[in-house]
Amino acid sequence: MSPFNADRSGFVLLEAVVALLVLALVGSAALSVAGGGLRVSGRGARLLEARALADDRLAALRLLSHDDLQDLPDSLETGRFEPPFDAYHWTARSGEVRDEPALFDVAVEITWDGGAWQLDSRVYRPGPIVREAP
Repeated sequence: MSPFNADRSGFVLLEAVVALLVLALVGSAALSVAGGGLRVSGRGARLLEARALADDRLAALRLLSHDDLQDLPDSLETGRFEPPFDAYHWTARSGEVRDEPALFDVAVEITWDGGAWQLDSRVYRPGPIVREAP
C-alpha cells in the first residue's frame, strides 16, 4: 500500500487553500491596523501643530490692553499663518465676562482642511483708572 492515498490528496490541497485563506485574512487585518495607526499618527501631528499655533495666538491676546480686548484689532481677529504653517488659519474672539468688568473670555480657533482646534482661556485686564478732579 502506498503512503499516498488518492482520496487523501484532495483533502491536503483543501487544507492548504484554507490555510492560505486564513493567512490572507490575518495579513489584511494587520495591514488595516497599521494603516489606521498611520492615519492617527498624521492627525496627531496636525493637532500638535495646531495646539502650538493656538498657544502663540493666545499669547498675543494676553498682551493686549483692556480697550483692545473689548474690541479686537482686525489683525488679531483673523488671519493665516506664514509658511510652513500656511495651511492653518486662525480666528480669535474676546468678550467681557458678565458681572466681571476686568475679566475677559478669550478663544482662538485654528482651522485647516479637515480639522479644527480651539483653545479657550480667561484674561484679567483692569480698565484704565479714572481719577476725578478735586
